[in-house]
Amino acid sequence: MSVAQLVAEERARLARERAAEVQTENTVDNAGETASSMPDCDPEILPEDIAPETEQVEAARAQAGTGGKRPKGDLGAKTREAICDLEFLTDQHGRLMYAYTTPAGRREFIDAEFSAALDAVALRVAEITGTVPSHEVLKRELAPIRARARQQGNKIHIHNRTASDGYGGYIIDIGNKAGDVVHITAVGWSVETNHDVAFRRGAAYGELRLPDSQKPPSQAWEFLTDWLVAQGVKADTVPSVIVMLCEWLRPDTPSPLAEIIAGAGAGKTTFASHLVTLIDPTTSGGLASTGINEEDVAAGASNRLVLAYDNAGGPLSDDAQDLLCKTATGTVLATRRLYTQGDEFAVQVLAPFIITAIVPVITRADARSRTVRIALSKRVAFVGASDVEAKFKVIRPELTGAVLTLLAAGLAGLQEARKRKYTHRLVDFEQLGEAITAAVGWQAGQFQESMHKHRREVAEEISDATPVVIAVRKLVAELGAKAQPGTRPPAGAGRTLMRYAYVDPQGTLHVGVMLKELHIRSSAAGGGGMYRNERSTRNALAVHAPTLAALGITYGVATCRAGQLVEFRANV
Repeated sequence: MSVAQLVAEERARLARERAAEVQTENTVDNAGETASSMPDCDPEILPEDIAPETEQVEAARAQAGTGGKRPKGDLGAKTREAICDLEFLTDQHGRLMYAYTTPAGRREFIDAEFSAALDAVALRVAEITGTVPSHEVLKRELAPIRARARQQGNKIHIHNRTASDGYGGYIIDIGNKAGDVVHITAVGWSVETNHDVAFRRGAAYGELRLPDSQKPPSQAWEFLTDWLVAQGVKADTVPSVIVMLCEWLRPDTPSPLAEIIAGAGAGKTTFASHLVTLIDPTTSGGLASTGINEEDVAAGASNRLVLAYDNAGGPLSDDAQDLLCKTATGTVLATRRLYTQGDEFAVQVLAPFIITAIVPVITRADARSRTVRIALSKRVAFVGASDVEAKFKVIRPELTGAVLTLLAAGLAGLQEARKRKYTHRLVDFEQLGEAITAAVGWQAGQFQESMHKHRREVAEEISDATPVVIAVRKLVAELGAKAQPGTRPPAGAGRTLMRYAYVDPQGTLHVGVMLKELHIRSSAAGGGGMYRNERSTRNALAVHAPTLAALGITYGVATCRAGQLVEFRANV
């Protein structure tokens, strides 16, 4: 008898013999412990191998007949015995996962809280016992297994698309039925069979397309550059975009944020979806957008490598930008397990985030310092969406292969790149950029300089709307023009001197002013907004320190008799 027939026969009998089943179930140990009701599973995190089984269960329910006799024996005991033969593990977030092997030999995992997992377990139990248990029986029998699995600490780390191999390389899940992976090391990349590393696959989990052959690093760089320029990316931004794609495949380092800025009809959503498709595709090829709040980010980061927020309408809130910073550098988010349950679980989040908008929406200095802003040029002529997708489909394998090749080249030169000094917070990103560009013929420090130039341009745009930055730049320019090389303030002058400027022997300009004067100048500066007192001015100075640093200005604060002295330093 087929599984579908078994399901139909058992469901029909359950309606007539419910009373007998309840009496039987009450004989089971811990019968008073019942599981709470569970909502339907989120289709986005339903593995493709489970979907057909779920459809079988639903079809069997719809076609269930009324004949047949109940099998002999205790259904609860049979179910318990069969479930004990199945494998249940807890993931790194503490969720109970049902583990099984697909017909192709790939290990797969699905959250045991969802009804789709219960359907899958029911069919597996039916294959073993010849009877199909109800969801109520399964929920009850899974409760002690869940508690025991957590107590025993039998955990497995389930990755989203990419994982470290433990030796400085990375393993990328291709997403095919065979479970093949790309193994990237310092000597190159290759396709391998995977039976050891666990990956989570949702229903929208797409398959990477790989080229038939690999290009040398210099050709891979040129191929990606030509494609990005054709999409409207400015030439001086291209290097940071290429390195960003490679960095996103490293799950153990901070990920730069991507902000794609373009006018209506410039193709920003299409470009964003193509970028993501190169390393973390969906089955539809579209962009899976998520909200910028803790619950949505926790849910998205549990199932996808790259998160996205499409068509932001205006500047993001301070809370949203703070969350982006935490997502980029790594954080732990506590969220409810399901919307109808109060049970919370912690999700470790370290994920790339891509945002599209018409105008810049990342405005806070700390978030901007972690962001690669990609301004697309205006389209001269529009092209049909089908034509765009057809062209992208042809070159997509070569583009993905180029990213993998450049990441491997970067890993080969990473040790040498780490010997240099880095002054920006995204050190891992800049080190990888230096290693990759060295492999394609750039001079040492050239990638760092291109990033500094990019940040200066963004800082210039923002500074015009920030009173304290406007005031600082005017002070440095005004007093710096009067500074004499090789001179210093008189000894002890820091106690009484209200302002000064000098250039030290290393060529660094020092400009000192009292915080009170800076507050007055900032309040009178353009750009809108006023600071209530000196403390708020000093706080604003701290908030916008990354913007000043991008403009080549650092500062320090000291206390003297007259108050607080602020000294700005800049290379001249």
